Amino acid sequence: MKIKAGFVKREIMGETVVVPTGEAANGFRGMIKLNGSAREIWDAVEAGRTEEEIVDRFVLDYEIDRETAEKDVRAILQKMQEAGIFEA
Repeated sequence: MKIKAGFVKREIMGETVVVPTGEAANGFRGMIKLNGSAREIWDAVEAGRTEEEIVDRFVLDYEIDRETAEKDVRAILQKMQEAGIFEA
C-alpha cells in the first residue's frame, strides 16, 4: 500500500489534515481530518510499513490485544482506501 502522489499531510490550526494537491485535487474535493491514531497510520504507510508492522506497533504503543489492534488499523486503512488516497 502506498499513498497516491498529490495527497499530503499538513498541520492546520492544531489539526492534522490530508489535502489533495495538483492533479489529485481534480478528483478529490475537501480534506480529511486525521485523529492521533490515523496520523500514526498515515506516517507508517508513508514510511513503507506493512499492515502487520502497523498492528505490531499499535499492540506495543497502546497496550491492546492484537485482535483489537487489527480491527482498528484495518478500519482506518479501509476508510483511507475508500477515500481513494492509496495506489494499488
